[in-house]
Parts: sequence; C-alpha cells; structure tokens
Amino acid sequence: MVGLSCLSGAHNHLFRKSFKLLQEKGAEDVHVFGGGIIPLDDIPGLKRPGSMRSFSPVPHRGNY
Repeated sequence: MVGLSCLSGAHNHLFRKSFKLLQEKGAEDVHVFGGGIIPLDDIPGLKRPGSMRSFSPVPHRGNY
C-alpha cells in the first residue's frame, strides 16, 4: 500500500505521476490511497480501478 497526502493543490499531477511510476516499475498491484485538500469533483479522475481511495475534510457523497 502507498499513502499519498497532498495539501498543495497539485494532487492531479502528483497522484497520476505516482500511478505512472508504479506502472513503469511493474507494481500495478500496489493499492494506493490519498488525502489532502482534494475537491470532490477531482476525486473520480484520480481513481485507479480497484485501487485509489481518497480522503478529504469534506463529507463524501458515494463511495470514494
């Protein structure tokens, strides 16, 4: 498992870059979760199938 935290607002870039690096290293089976100041509208675009879960200080609608 890999936990990512991002408070800078660069979550879209940093999380996707992390997914790409894991894929390049053949570690696609590693589960990833993340948190920080992430707008709810950005969460679906950050999800990697079966892996990404995001935690934010705002109440969630649905299963993120």
